[in-house]
Amino acid sequence: MLIRTCIVVSLFYGMLAGNAFAQELFTANTQGNTSNSVTRMEAYLWEFHELKNAGIQAPECTEVDTSVFGKEAACLKALADARFIEKEEVVPGDPNLRTIVLKPDIYKAVRSIDKYLRKVSRDQSMDGQLIKDYTYVMRVALAAVYASNTEEFEKELSRERKNPQNQIALFRKVKLL
Repeated sequence: MLIRTCIVVSLFYGMLAGNAFAQELFTANTQGNTSNSVTRMEAYLWEFHELKNAGIQAPECTEVDTSVFGKEAACLKALADARFIEKEEVVPGDPNLRTIVLKPDIYKAVRSIDKYLRKVSRDQSMDGQLIKDYTYVMRVALAAVYASNTEEFEKELSRERKNPQNQIALFRKVKLL
C-alpha cells in the first residue's frame, strides 16, 4: 500500500511539473491498464552504489575501440566485461579454465542493449542521447555486479529480454548512489 501511495504522489508531482511520461502513466493506471509493460516497470525503483574507481584510468581501458560510443562508454564496456566474467580452474593444477558469468541476466541485458544501440547507430547518425543512455546502462551494470539486492532488477530484465528499449527503461529506473 505504501508503494502504491508513493507512486501516486510521484505521478501527481510529475504531472504538476509537466512530465508527459508521468501523465501517460497516470492515465494508464487510472484506466486499469495493468497489462502495459511500461506501467509494470514504473512500479519499481532500485538503488545501487556506484563504484568510484570505475573510470577511464583503469587498466582495462588502455586499448578499447572508441569508434562508436566514445572513450568513456567504451571504457565502461571493457570494465563491465572484465567484472562480469570470471575464469577459474576446474580442478586445481588443471590448465582448463571454466568461465563464470556473474549476474547473467544483467550481463545478457547489457549485451542486448549494446547490440541494439550499435544497430540503431548504423541506421541513423549517433546522437547524444544514445551515448548518454549507453553510458548510464554501463554505469548501472557496473554498480549492480557486486550489489546484493539485484534479484528483482534481474527478474524484470529477464522478463523484458526480447525488448532492448524496455530494458533501457529499466536501467533508467535505477538510482546510482
